[in-house]
Amino acid sequence: MTKILVTCGDPNGIGVEIFLKTLNNTKLKNQIVFIGNKKILEFYANLYNLKIPDIEIIEIDTDFFLNPGKIETINGKFSAKCIEKAVDLIEKGYGNALVTLPICKENFQQSGYRFEGHTDFLKHLTNAKKTMMMFYSPSFSVVLHTIHIPLKEVFKHINQKELEENIEFAFNEIKKVLNFENPQIFVCGLNPHAGENVHIGKEDFEIKKAAKTLIQKGLPVKGVFPSDTLFSHLKQNPEQIVYAMYHDQGLIGIKTKHPEKSVNITLGLPFLRLSVSHGTAFDIAGKGIADYNNLRYVLETAEKLLGRGL
Repeated sequence: MTKILVTCGDPNGIGVEIFLKTLNNTKLKNQIVFIGNKKILEFYANLYNLKIPDIEIIEIDTDFFLNPGKIETINGKFSAKCIEKAVDLIEKGYGNALVTLPICKENFQQSGYRFEGHTDFLKHLTNAKKTMMMFYSPSFSVVLHTIHIPLKEVFKHINQKELEENIEFAFNEIKKVLNFENPQIFVCGLNPHAGENVHIGKEDFEIKKAAKTLIQKGLPVKGVFPSDTLFSHLKQNPEQIVYAMYHDQGLIGIKTKHPEKSVNITLGLPFLRLSVSHGTAFDIAGKGIADYNNLRYVLETAEKLLGRGL
């Protein structure tokens, strides 16, 4: 039996709540290993009258403070140690996939971890040369050219060389990780109307040059498309990959279509890593109203990918 390691995330967010709800309402084929602390599971199980399932629990010997909905600096280090332990275990062969529950970037960084979030932290821990963020759903998938940077910084990354390298990297990783048979990449423009023949910005000319070169190399690239109309023209097929220039351009489309069935997958890591497509939701933490269906779909997707021999 394969093992899926699940990291605790921030103890004061909705992560453990949706984790317990998922395991109380879903039959999974693989062995689930929780990286965190049993006291956290017991706290939320008692709070919501849920059962702690018969799973392996790996305790992290780092202090934390349980106060649902509140940002506690001490919890940043705890959530980071959970991730570090999970990566160490997988690299030693104990575990086949990693599913991460949401962390709080604020206390994560206050604890001395100078990373924007899971993606670049995992890149650091695994010494990966390159990582990219992908979102999978039943209707289509999305890859982000830039991630957590200010919108004004996006323009610095819109150049032919970087676009070609990233799109080709994403294409090769997706074929390897998701085993798509006939992937097609639909490239978004940056400006309104994809630049309208450079009348609304020259950046889209760089995107078009990159797309043309990749097509000549034999990659299944299409576009460049205005992003305001692209999503509505896609058919129901996850092998359609929207290549978005910035974070919200890609995620608004997929989260509107599939708020419960969009799975964050990190491309470029030496193992399979997935997560939910939402954050800690401190505003509803401790109220028992968090929807667990996104995490359920994430774990089911992990099982499906592991079943393909990844």
